[in-house]
Amino acid sequence: MRRIGRTDTPPPGARLFVYGSLKRGGPAHGRLLPGRATAFLGPARARGRLVDLGAYPGLVEGEGVVAGELYAVRAPGLWSELDAFELFDPDAPDPFDPETGEGSEFVRIRTRLLRPALTAFLYRYNGPAQGARTMRGGHWPVTTQRPGL
Repeated sequence: MRRIGRTDTPPPGARLFVYGSLKRGGPAHGRLLPGRATAFLGPARARGRLVDLGAYPGLVEGEGVVAGELYAVRAPGLWSELDAFELFDPDAPDPFDPETGEGSEFVRIRTRLLRPALTAFLYRYNGPAQGARTMRGGHWPVTTQRPGL
């Protein structure tokens, strides 16, 4: 997986894999502007480990499969809005320090999905995951109401 910087803003039609609050039925799904800025492509799977960060999940590197949804992003300007929502600063991609609040909590990366076998962007958690509970089956239930979003 490689980090994507400001000069690497994805082109129109680039695919986005979401696995938490941005999924259909999730509290932040409206941020995708479904039907206008994005088009739902279907369920998808990515390699990694899903951890419970409290109000939302985080995908981290590791063995496992994370369940999510795949979207085509039609509006290039949506990427900067998603970057802000995910607390990703392309100019400060250093790991997030929860004590100082410095760095990016998530980083936008381009990766090859397991299913479908396509390339997509996703936001990987960039902070410390030690002690975070691994989500069984790599699935974040959107019906879970969490404070903080």
